[in-house]
Amino acid sequence: MVGYLYAIQHGAQFIYDTDDDNAPDGNVSSFDQHFAVNNGQAGMRGLVVSPEPRSRVKNPYVHFGQDSIWPRGYPLDEIGRNYTPLYTACRSVTPAIQQGLVSGDPDVDAILRLTKKKAYAPLNIQFDSRAPPAIYPQGLFAPFNSQNTVFLYDAFWALPLPVSVPFRVTDIWRGFWAQPLLWRTGNYLGFFAPHTTQVRNPHNYLSDFGEEIQLYQQTGN
Repeated sequence: MVGYLYAIQHGAQFIYDTDDDNAPDGNVSSFDQHFAVNNGQAGMRGLVVSPEPRSRVKNPYVHFGQDSIWPRGYPLDEIGRNYTPLYTACRSVTPAIQQGLVSGDPDVDAILRLTKKKAYAPLNIQFDSRAPPAIYPQGLFAPFNSQNTVFLYDAFWALPLPVSVPFRVTDIWRGFWAQPLLWRTGNYLGFFAPHTTQVRNPHNYLSDFGEEIQLYQQTGN
């Protein structure tokens, strides 16, 4: 939070959240080209995601070619639900919050790691790098995290992280709290193709599971 305030005090127009074990792919000087930060009033091209019947949440990883995994914070009772690939093309939306996907060892929950990851090798998940941005409309939720995320100036109010919950819950709760307020201010959440790779620091996945219990039990509500 001190870092956010320092950036705002010094005139930041964009704030980028990342992890210490993430690295941008390729030429770092072109990093901003992977997000919609230079489009001004012209907006950007993307696909607005269509909601599913009887559900208010949709897994963003499916849009980028991975239908058997889910991000940390995705409701467990939604796993395996059909994904209808219907979209509306748009050319004039610049999401105020932009989540870039991460290749290699992305931000999935401890349940997925404990059940699908080999004990002797890291995850090596590759998303579709050519997929267009997915824009989430009003009324449709998706979990987003702090691992590869840009906040535009108009969404700086959404930066605060709750301090009364575990570390592996705080950025997810922030995201679900922020989305209805994004809709009220006429803004959007967008997901972007990967341009960053994570080589994950060592973790105890049972400890991660314990920190994520609140997500498993309460995200649906």
